Amino acid sequence: MHMTLHLPKTTSAPVVARKIVTAAADALRVERDGDALALIVSELVTNAVMHGEAPISLVMTVGSAGSARLEVSDEGLGWVEPTRRVEPAIGGYGLQLVAALSTAWGCVAHSSGGKTVWAESNPHG
Repeated sequence: MHMTLHLPKTTSAPVVARKIVTAAADALRVERDGDALALIVSELVTNAVMHGEAPISLVMTVGSAGSARLEVSDEGLGWVEPTRRVEPAIGGYGLQLVAALSTAWGCVAHSSGGKTVWAESNPHG
């Protein structure tokens, strides 16, 4: 299954994405670790809204073995990396959370500008 969703560059976009991904995962009976997919998509979309440029799109691909791949694309310049904090901080831990909850993740630059940040979740490790 392959689903594409176009999202507004607003603070409500992560909530919308989380609800749709959770509903799709439930409907397709995707094996998942609790709310891991919801947290992953929320963090990826939040980063696109806060640091990227419109348009923002979400692609969810579900594999036959219960795996899921989430891709969030935007047209903003720059690159994404987990923040390395020496002192505790209120924010900036989103990509560390994505890395901890996914089996793989990464960022791909578009030749025309922008980027796609992706994460995969495989219930079987």
